[in-house]
Amino acid sequence: HRQPAIDFISRILMARCGGEEKTKISQHSHRPLIYNTYQMYLKGSYQRLRRDIEMGGEKEYPVGVKLVRGAYMVNESERAVENLCENPIMPSKQDTDEQYNKALTTILESISENKSVSVLVATHNRESIIKATELMKEKNLLPNDPRIHFAQIMGLCDNLGHGLGNEGYNAHKLVLFGDFSEVFPWLLRRLDENQDVMGATIAEAGLLKKELWRRLTASIVP
Repeated sequence: HRQPAIDFISRILMARCGGEEKTKISQHSHRPLIYNTYQMYLKGSYQRLRRDIEMGGEKEYPVGVKLVRGAYMVNESERAVENLCENPIMPSKQDTDEQYNKALTTILESISENKSVSVLVATHNRESIIKATELMKEKNLLPNDPRIHFAQIMGLCDNLGHGLGNEGYNAHKLVLFGDFSEVFPWLLRRLDENQDVMGATIAEAGLLKKELWRRLTASIVP
């Protein structure tokens, strides 16, 4: 219920910091200072994204997109029940994945058309990352294009981040910082509600075992 206000404030700040009133620290039309988060597990997120990209083009300011699936499904569903309103969550994980990949395609197509859009692809989903890199190649977008970045939580799915970095993509890690009592519950919510993290972590464990075995056997002198 707060999302319309967040979107409105984000658009105002994007325009103020990157449009006609842009400051000296934001001279590049493709490098927004302000990013808005689009949670693709919420109904209507794709339509909001399209609206904001179009408004940015009309008013000539760069649009910053942090593209996530989301991690507050339980809270959102409980609030809907309490307020006797429609559940804002997509019907299924597949619907969320489809909306995420659809949004990803729209963003990368916009970038390839030289629209002032930048994106942080924040996901632990291997399929979405592969889709993004394949689309970038198809659209002749360089791996280190300053408008396209990838990010995951440090310690989760590190093989994805390392792989992207090794191939020259702009890869980032979110480093958790703070008191254990604050950080741990936050991390548990991600593990509890983000199926991609759990699936990717299981896959990563197999890769770690394989690499460990390779190093052990390579160190054995015949």
